[in-house]
Amino acid sequence: MAMTAYNFIPTAQNAREMATMEGLANSDTALQLAIANVIRVAIVANTYSTTISILGKAAADIQETVSALLDLGYTWSISGTTLTISW
Repeated sequence: MAMTAYNFIPTAQNAREMATMEGLANSDTALQLAIANVIRVAIVANTYSTTISILGKAAADIQETVSALLDLGYTWSISGTTLTISW
């Protein structure tokens, strides 16, 4: 399947809506956006895993996020405040 930037870039409207969300910085959505970013960086670097700090993130947000990662076929592990994601 050919991938294009359209598969990864939100629409301008979605970007505006996310930018105005109250409390976004401390939400599961922010964590998922950050994870999507580090995965993209890892893909560009031709690697099959990445890490991200989960320091200060709510346990419920972490649980929801790792559950979504499993649903998407990723594996993950947590050591201290570091979430490691592999594919």
